[in-house]
Amino acid sequence: MKILYFSNDHAWEVFGTTRSLATEVETRGHEVTFCDQARIKKIKKLAAKHDPDQIWLASSALTLPKGVTLDEPVIGFGFSDPYYFTEDRLDSYDAYVTNHYETFEKYRDELPCFYNQTACDFRFHARMGLPREIDSSLIGLAGHPRFDDKNYRKTTVGRLRTDGFSVQAYGPGWPKHAMNHGPIAGESFLRVINQSKIGLDLQYPFSPLAHRMLEYGACGTPTITRDRPEVFRMLDRDSEVLTYTDYDDLKGKLKYYLEHPDELEAIGRNAEARCRRDHDVSRRVDALLPFVADIGKRR
Repeated sequence: MKILYFSNDHAWEVFGTTRSLATEVETRGHEVTFCDQARIKKIKKLAAKHDPDQIWLASSALTLPKGVTLDEPVIGFGFSDPYYFTEDRLDSYDAYVTNHYETFEKYRDELPCFYNQTACDFRFHARMGLPREIDSSLIGLAGHPRFDDKNYRKTTVGRLRTDGFSVQAYGPGWPKHAMNHGPIAGESFLRVINQSKIGLDLQYPFSPLAHRMLEYGACGTPTITRDRPEVFRMLDRDSEVLTYTDYDDLKGKLKYYLEHPDELEAIGRNAEARCRRDHDVSRRVDALLPFVADIGKRR
């Protein structure tokens, strides 16, 4: 199968979802031609040039230009649903692949939909055998544009530090502080995860599942994330992932588990085993390819 793959290079150096997905599909013998999503306005010319069997719009909120129709099946991807989801997007696609279970359930009767859970990539995410010298780490934006309180992460990390916790933060927008750092990628990204005793995944209750908890898990590092039902579709409560409901719950669990490193290490081992068994990107592609092949047959 020849796929014209419209996407971007976001998180490319840490094997984010779009890179892992394209790379894994290529390992199955399919031809994937990458096109930067900024070139979407030229999609008809690019389709004529490359003659693909399918076109994948592999970037959240990416749609066909207004008035454009194509002969090839168009597969839309939502990697950050429900953040960027709007119903009018569905008109652009012959099928839709979403990372959000409620979106899948709601629209599966309107067009072919596939629930594509977030994943890790064991070609990159792995244990490095490093001592765990970082109590807790957070990798991500300091201010999240989709949170009701955009400064939720900054405020929460500040409160934790005031309450005596050592939290190392990495990413854009963190204010100047000895424990705040800029964005990291490649080996630096992996080293921080591997050196951490626990990963903080500070989210809102409606936030989609970030692949950070699986990236940490693949390295044998447990994560604490916001308590949401969808989390437990992927990992078992308390034995493979920790969750919190509010600040006091987060603070209490961090204190307990940092004082019980053997329990924390066991959760990390369990998370790693579960990720290896169920959540590597290869598992996702195993299920995705038959779905998209069937879309091609319907055309």
